[in-house]
Amino acid sequence: MIFNFDLYFGPGKWQNIIQFREGGLAIYGGIIASALVFLIYSRVKKIPAGKLLDAAGFGLFIGQALGRWGNFFNREAFGTETALPWRMGLTFKQNVYIASLEKTFQAGTPYYFHPTFLYESLWNVAGLLLMHFYSNRKKAKYPGQYFLFYVFWYGLGRAIIEGFRIDSLFLPGTEVRVSQLLAVLSCTIAGLMLILYKGRKAVAEGPEDGDETGPDTDGAIGDADLDADADLDADADGEEGEDAGEEAGEEAGEEAGEEADEEAGGDEGGDETV
Repeated sequence: MIFNFDLYFGPGKWQNIIQFREGGLAIYGGIIASALVFLIYSRVKKIPAGKLLDAAGFGLFIGQALGRWGNFFNREAFGTETALPWRMGLTFKQNVYIASLEKTFQAGTPYYFHPTFLYESLWNVAGLLLMHFYSNRKKAKYPGQYFLFYVFWYGLGRAIIEGFRIDSLFLPGTEVRVSQLLAVLSCTIAGLMLILYKGRKAVAEGPEDGDETGPDTDGAIGDADLDADADLDADADGEEGEDAGEEAGEEAGEEAGEEADEEAGGDEGGDETV
């Protein structure tokens, strides 16, 4: 819409915005809108945004790997002509002029093109496998690492594959492809961030968000546990001492009483014999 302003804005033209059969949502618009929704949701629910975006990165790889096959069934988003074995064959029902190729394709004649939908689908599958196996072997060093890898990987592939397509949008008055420019920018920014954050230590799991910058309480907790154990031992020793003292006192009292009774008995016997 932004790059075809005259087609969508003006008297009676706004209805073209909802003509979904005439075109679809560009992937960049969907990703940007989704990222904004994720950020708002994470703020409301107090969930680390990076973790939500990490989960979304896996889903985006899967969604794009499958979704690109829609281009095949719609006979769209193909590349320039080629004779490669994996070429995509098309036959047009009527003569079609493609301005980017400056060529008219005759009806009923088969033509063969680069299957750019297939390139992008396989590229996303490769990215998904790389991220999956990496996540199984190593833990994310910080929230958002997997999402940054997705942005880097997808941008790298799209920047290359977009160069084959013949239906790209161009910046007005230039030969710069919009999607290719966005791909290069996103790939560069994400790549730089991955390099800058490479030295970070793995995030420790916590009850909230596993913030690795939080205070180190392991030592304090350990000292507190030792102090508590020492107090319990001291209390137990004191109680045992008191019990032992009471038992000793009772035994001494009983022995003294028995001796006194015996002496008293001996004195009474002596008085009777005198």
